[in-house]
Amino acid sequence: MTGLDGCHAVFAADGTLAFADGSDGTIVLTDRNGKNRRTVPGLGAKGSRYVSFDLSGLSPDGRRVAVLRIDRNGTYGDAARELVVNAVLDTRTGAEVPLPLEGRQLRQVFFQPDGSMVVRVRSGDRYTVVLVDATGSKITERAEPSALRDMQIVSAGP
Repeated sequence: MTGLDGCHAVFAADGTLAFADGSDGTIVLTDRNGKNRRTVPGLGAKGSRYVSFDLSGLSPDGRRVAVLRIDRNGTYGDAARELVVNAVLDTRTGAEVPLPLEGRQLRQVFFQPDGSMVVRVRSGDRYTVVLVDATGSKITERAEPSALRDMQIVSAGP
């Protein structure tokens, strides 16, 4: 084992690499050389409530990860990468990072270089894009045009 065995890898600006260990639903973090391996607490390990095989983003400092978290007894689906997420987790504690969703369902998260996030939320059949600063406070939001309802954001960059 090289320390880099897994799928759906994402990198952070600080050199942290995160990926799903497809065998047990853990999210693994290493340095860029595959050393200093650790896992996000509360995912995949025996006794954990959740597993995750899909991660879509990692904050620039490697401290937060956007994942599709699934109940251990749920349906896992296939091996294709999902861009849909339902939680942002602290990679050190496994705790869910609170976001200003205002009762709406989290669907996508993209981390910006300054640590802020572009967050896509759903309420009924409407989607809204929310800009959240690095501390978790809402900066602004915009409703999406209804024509974009069945699409996914694939990048939040320039």
